[in-house]
Amino acid sequence: MKYVITIIAVGVVAVGVAFTLRFANMPFFSNVSEYSISQTDLLASVSRVEAVQEEVVAEETEKEVVAKQPTKVTPKQPVKEVVKETPVVTHAETPVVAPPVTANPQTETPKAVLQPSTEDAIYYDAFVGGWAIAEQSKEIFTANDKSYVLNGNASLNLQLPGGWKELHVDHAAGVATAHKDGLKLSIVGDKGGEDVHLAFFNPAGARIGAVRIQDYTPARAITREYQSVFIPIRKLNAENKVVGKIVLSSEEYAHVYIDDMQFGNAGAGESAASNYVTQPEVFTDSFVNAWTKTSWASDVALTTEGARSGTAIKVIFNQAYGNIYLENTIGFNTYTKHRLTFNIKGGDLASADVSVALYGGHSGSKEKLGAISIKEYLQSTDYWSYQTVSLPLSRISAEDTVVTAILIESGAATGDIYIDDIQFAF
Repeated sequence: MKYVITIIAVGVVAVGVAFTLRFANMPFFSNVSEYSISQTDLLASVSRVEAVQEEVVAEETEKEVVAKQPTKVTPKQPVKEVVKETPVVTHAETPVVAPPVTANPQTETPKAVLQPSTEDAIYYDAFVGGWAIAEQSKEIFTANDKSYVLNGNASLNLQLPGGWKELHVDHAAGVATAHKDGLKLSIVGDKGGEDVHLAFFNPAGARIGAVRIQDYTPARAITREYQSVFIPIRKLNAENKVVGKIVLSSEEYAHVYIDDMQFGNAGAGESAASNYVTQPEVFTDSFVNAWTKTSWASDVALTTEGARSGTAIKVIFNQAYGNIYLENTIGFNTYTKHRLTFNIKGGDLASADVSVALYGGHSGSKEKLGAISIKEYLQSTDYWSYQTVSLPLSRISAEDTVVTAILIESGAATGDIYIDDIQFAF
């Protein structure tokens, strides 16, 4: 500021001097005295400018001194100023998304509430254990019908209209199938011959597996008399899973009654398996578990000579197609087994084509299920030493069925052949 004033003052003086020097002697101005500027006036003007300049310098100096002095402010004042000058962002100005608050947050975690059940019971006179008919299925069944009861006071009267219209039986939490072998139930048809399908779904509604119920009845058909049914869990693809829905359906109209439905283990309770032999041994030193023997064109004897341990079966096949025929009039249910095993030795095993055939069926019949040669299952060419033969039941069409007979047959005459430890195995 002081420099600006100085420049202006100097400029004014310079102009005055120039004016005096340039025009003082001109004719026009020599006659006009009032326009003349004396030297004394110029010096006075300069003096006044210098005085103003000093005042401005003094004022600027005073301001600098004041600015350098410390500001007397209490410690709290800077905080107040910051608050005033820097607006604080509030929730109102910047919305914050927060999770909804509920009265009981635990109810938002279904796992803490709905744990899979381990109970076996599904229907005994009524649905139990958390099972219930879905609302859309109530028009096609009578839950507590007393007209055709196997045990207790009521059964499930089911009239499937066909077109695959379904009966849904739901369990909110689901039932864990760990340590459960299968599904048991009893069923009877109003006319017989009904075709009813049963399917498992998980609690989320995804299909697990399905079967035809009649395939697991002793008669291989739904009849007009109650039959106990056992459906292996593995046939429903439900091993170690959680079942949240059971669905019954039929392509054609089907009127059936179902009673005593439950999950269960092999050999326990009412099941198809319990109607048959459940012990897997056929021969261990002797014929066991209702198995007997007959033969054709063969000499058969039990002997300790040449036995692997204890007693063995000694067979001489006298001609082609000579055989030993092992029969069980009750039948053995193979639903938990996958193989037929035995130990065998004999020098003529190299040339004789020995085969094994199985007979049976769910109806207790003696229909041929299938046959297989043992050649590819012999483990060694040392035929005079015992070796274990393990025949897959799947190769003989004998899984999940009832075996009533075992036929061991030779394609040619042989010398001594020893057979021991015959049994069904996993």
